[in-house]
Amino acid sequence: MNKLIALSIPLLLGTSCSISYYQVFQTESTNLKRENNILVYEDSVCQISYDLYANKGNAGFSIYNKTDKTIVIDLGQSFFIVNNEAYDYFLNRSFTNFASNSLGKSSGTGYSSSATLGTTASKTISNNLNRSTSTNSGSSNSYTLSSAGSNFSSTTLGNDVSYSEQQFVKIPAKSSKSFFEYNIVGKRLSICDLNRDPSYKNPDSLSFTNETSPLVFENRITYLTDSLLTTSKTINNTFYITKIINMVENDFYRLDYTYGTCSGKKSMEKSEIPKYDSPTNFYIKYTIDY
Repeated sequence: MNKLIALSIPLLLGTSCSISYYQVFQTESTNLKRENNILVYEDSVCQISYDLYANKGNAGFSIYNKTDKTIVIDLGQSFFIVNNEAYDYFLNRSFTNFASNSLGKSSGTGYSSSATLGTTASKTISNNLNRSTSTNSGSSNSYTLSSAGSNFSSTTLGNDVSYSEQQFVKIPAKSSKSFFEYNIVGKRLSICDLNRDPSYKNPDSLSFTNETSPLVFENRITYLTDSLLTTSKTINNTFYITKIINMVENDFYRLDYTYGTCSGKKSMEKSEIPKYDSPTNFYIKYTIDY
């Protein structure tokens, strides 16, 4: 009996668990207003809209051309800036669209066919927020008609199309294009006075002003309005943090119940609704091992 007790002690000491938390960022901007659940900047030429709400924050934007003429976005003069450190929107990448098809016949009575589609890009970027974004991407879809037997032989046909990233992006009249390259943060912000692992129903928070915000980020966007690319305007959309809240995962959601009937029987569906879903907010999920 004593041997069993002695053996169980190191097992208990070696156990651990992980608990999930959320860090929520609330923001304000100096020159955007909220309309229909998006943030909007507007001048006589274009409308720029944002929705920051995403894990790690969505710094992307959509530009709508209000005029009757084509405008041009100069990505070479457009930047994402975090705490005074600038990141390029024009990365001079090369892309390849690829497609391949294979058709084979076996010595039995079947055929097999598959197809692959995708896009690859040649560059990887990183920033000082400990975030690395790889532009390599691809997708594949395959399907099989039938296959049987052995001694399978096949023929593969491929088609690759390569193109370079464009510095100047045209937006036709009365239409829009979207741009996304960066997240706002790459990891939880560690602040001495902010408890990283608060208890349930007891979130911890800190508030900030424009002057004291630990994070200020900006999209600096340049557009041109003439065919000679000589008349330009640069727009600065700047955001700062007004509040950071750390909370356990159960405090990030609220429960929502839907009641109804199914086949004459009462039913109930339970769903989790994020409490902080707003175009001015974003969050990052993190875990702590105990």
